[in-house]
Amino acid sequence: MSRQEDTKQLVDEGIGLAEEQLAKHGEFFPYGMVMLADGTTHMVAADNGEEQPESQPLIDLLSAKFR
Repeated sequence: MSRQEDTKQLVDEGIGLAEEQLAKHGEFFPYGMVMLADGTTHMVAADNGEEQPESQPLIDLLSAKFR
């Protein structure tokens, strides 16, 4: 696959997950998507131990994971 096709796949799957969570729960916590060398995609989430955390601390944790 080309880089553009890989990016489209990640975006499409990420949006699909967001739509699913919105339909089920009306909201979702921040998350990211990764594609491994074999082409499989995975959702990446962050957990700071709080049941209802603010979004920014989770975004900060995700950013650190992606670095």
